[in-house]
Amino acid sequence: MHIPDGFLDAKTIAVTGALSIGGLAVAVRQVDRILPQKEFH
Repeated sequence: MHIPDGFLDAKTIAVTGALSIGGLAVAVRQVDRILPQKEFH
């Protein structure tokens, strides 16, 4: 699926980008708590 050029303004891109980064950070923290830590020797 494609959207036309200029369809999204800078504000929309900034907000959705920030939400994506926040969601990724939450997911990484949850995985870090759930999965056991492996030690590499």
